[in-house]
Amino acid sequence: PLEEPGRAPGAITIAELADEISACHLCALCQTRKVSTPGEGGLDPDLLVVGDWLVSSAEGSSYSVFGEQQDQMLYRMIAAMDLQPSQVFVTNLIKCSVPETLRPDATQIGSCMGYLKQQIGLLGPRVILTMGGPATQAMLGVSRPLIGLRGKFHQFRTGGGPDIPLMPTFHPSYLLKNPEMKQPTWNDLQAVQKRLNES
Repeated sequence: PLEEPGRAPGAITIAELADEISACHLCALCQTRKVSTPGEGGLDPDLLVVGDWLVSSAEGSSYSVFGEQQDQMLYRMIAAMDLQPSQVFVTNLIKCSVPETLRPDATQIGSCMGYLKQQIGLLGPRVILTMGGPATQAMLGVSRPLIGLRGKFHQFRTGGGPDIPLMPTFHPSYLLKNPEMKQPTWNDLQAVQKRLNES
């Protein structure tokens, strides 16, 4: 079989990790999980997009990461950044779909962070784009609101490898309800595009 780019022989693959995520029972979220969202995209991506979680009621008939309408908006954004789908990997902080009435707690977020860090190690993205407050706060280890974090680059500390530039911005779910925030979001995406073009 083909080896994934940069993968040591014998190491777990993204596909194997996705299977592990689908069968995960590390926290109570597995009890209400309709689908898991390990993510999708290129295996050697320039950009990793990390959202919050998929709301169960937002699921369409086909597989979605953020939700049907949200995914459509996201992939329009990616196209506007002159990126091919193969240059991007999209995933969520929380790997289980979550009921609309439930907000994952710190323990549940901690359970999923292990998987997310493994994905980052395997994928080795050049830049990370977090979409939404929970994803941003968890990845930066801060409690500040998204509004004060977006619009500038931060560093995601991998622990083992080099730090990765991270740009926080608004989630498509928020933009569908607050279309006036599309312009600030586009400014954030242009900053990411510029960083990718420079590196």
